[in-house]
Amino acid sequence: MKLHRGINTSSIAGEGLEGLPGLLITIAFVFTFVYIFLPRKTSDWLLVLFLAVEIGAAILYVLADRHNRKESERLKRELHKING
Repeated sequence: MKLHRGINTSSIAGEGLEGLPGLLITIAFVFTFVYIFLPRKTSDWLLVLFLAVEIGAAILYVLADRHNRKESERLKRELHKING
């Protein structure tokens, strides 16, 4: 059983996802900044693009986190073999 830091975003979303809300907020700020300079007629396709980028970023973040976790476990096993 692992200790955790208490009730916060990372423990609710799952261990290792503490950077995901920051990533999604950063993307939202970038899109908001771009939206200021675009004509009003482009709002429909910009919303679809925004949602696609948000979903894609979340999926890539989770996949990268999973890959890093697997690599970390493999490295831990190899170091255990060397030291044991």
